[in-house]
Amino acid sequence: MLLLMWLLLLLVLTCLLSTDIFEEHGIEAAPYHQEWGLVNAYGNPKPSFRAFELLHQAGDQAAPISETSSGSATAAKAGKYATKHLGGRDDCAVTSFVTVARNDLKTATMVKLFIAAYNVTDRGEDDAPMLSSLAVTAKVCGISAPSVSGARVRRIDTTHANPRGTWKFKQKRVTYPTPLQIAELEEASQLQDESVTLTVVGGCVAFNTTMPTSATVVLDFEF
Repeated sequence: MLLLMWLLLLLVLTCLLSTDIFEEHGIEAAPYHQEWGLVNAYGNPKPSFRAFELLHQAGDQAAPISETSSGSATAAKAGKYATKHLGGRDDCAVTSFVTVARNDLKTATMVKLFIAAYNVTDRGEDDAPMLSSLAVTAKVCGISAPSVSGARVRRIDTTHANPRGTWKFKQKRVTYPTPLQIAELEEASQLQDESVTLTVVGGCVAFNTTMPTSATVVLDFEF
């Protein structure tokens, strides 16, 4: 009986977190109004939904990774399976990790590099302007470089997989979107594939990117 109660509670919490349709204070007509659902009331996925989608596609094992950042950021402290460092003013953090499918990097059929940057304070030190972007270089070692034929990048940030920006700037914060506008939001929420150039540094595959301070980048290696 207790187990059944916990399962029912889990189901209720899952429903509350998955959508903006929340009846306690009425359903808002506007597509975006700071609710916590993964999709809005019209079914358009939010960036958080796409982030879970990318994690769902991750491999079943983690692999070691080394990561550095340029600009005002300090040197990264490498962990065994993930790295994390803060910017020079400790106002922005970057984390990264690699997942693989199969046994290890040498025999993996799927290798994915995840990089996430996020602001950790509301404002910069002494009210100074916060960093707007970060230059990040990630090196993945242990892969047989000649076997890597290429890679694709998918991003989540203010201009990628972020339909709220389309609603805010292009649709002028419309309260009652038309079916065409809802379809436009759906299109804006999609993850887009980008090709990327990889370099080999000391037997490691290196990836360079510039990203906003609140963003996610996922790199898929192609074999």
